Amino acid sequence: MQMLNKNRTRWVQITVILLIFWVLTGCESVGDSVPEQDESTSIQAVYLAPKSGALLKKQDLESHPEILKVHSFNDLKSKVSTAETEIWIDSRMVKDVDTNWLNEGEQQFSPLVLIGYHDPLYALREALTGFGIEGPAVEWDHDQVQGGFSVWILRDKDEGNRRASLDGTDTEISIQNIQSLIQKLQKEEEALNSADAD
Repeated sequence: MQMLNKNRTRWVQITVILLIFWVLTGCESVGDSVPEQDESTSIQAVYLAPKSGALLKKQDLESHPEILKVHSFNDLKSKVSTAETEIWIDSRMVKDVDTNWLNEGEQQFSPLVLIGYHDPLYALREALTGFGIEGPAVEWDHDQVQGGFSVWILRDKDEGNRRASLDGTDTEISIQNIQSLIQKLQKEEEALNSADAD
């Protein structure tokens, strides 16, 4: 009987040690974690995504340290420092986003990417509201809107009027494809500004 109690006590001790180790290491699953951001790497974009099941692949994020993956809206807000810092939002995190914050301060001019919806009208009028996009009613049940990503870049805002560039694509979700679409919209805007100046 003493031997049985001794073994049981040893198992309890081992279990407690393992639980303490698990708690101290952050209780996070190893499967979808991304390495810590290197202090010397400047952040180009902050990506709000779930801890597991993010639409951008882990390998893609690991090869692009300039894209910082965060898991809460408060973390996103604290990491977006200028209008040049892009804001990327996984469609699975839309419910956590405060669109009022996205539409004020410098961050309203940050390129905004909604990953998971290729139709920009749906992405920025239905899924993530508050951007003042108007238009005819659409029966979304008949359209396929999921997959791909959409980009919004606000250019001007005065007296309630907005001028923005927006586009979407159902191509593969990858950092390279997202950056290409952002650059395309920025070049189109530069061309428009140059034509306006003439």
